[in-house]
Amino acid sequence: MTRTKLEQAIQQLALVEKELMSIPGVNAVDVGYKYVNGVVTDEICIRVHVKKKKKKVPKKERIPDEINGIKTDIIEADYGLL
Repeated sequence: MTRTKLEQAIQQLALVEKELMSIPGVNAVDVGYKYVNGVVTDEICIRVHVKKKKKKVPKKERIPDEINGIKTDIIEADYGLL
């Protein structure tokens, strides 16, 4: 039985969630659909939410394009308290 892409993404997120959340500026991580130019696609990915996207990011703080075969998406959003 093969795992679905969603199951694979959830499993990979569980392995790297703590590491991703320790990156400065990251305020949430989840699994969902990838956005390209503001349009949702049908591709499942690991989504990393940041308060503000930066043009220059130190190498040790960069989010990889994929994690163990699962693509990533960086979403700019501020989830501050009201």
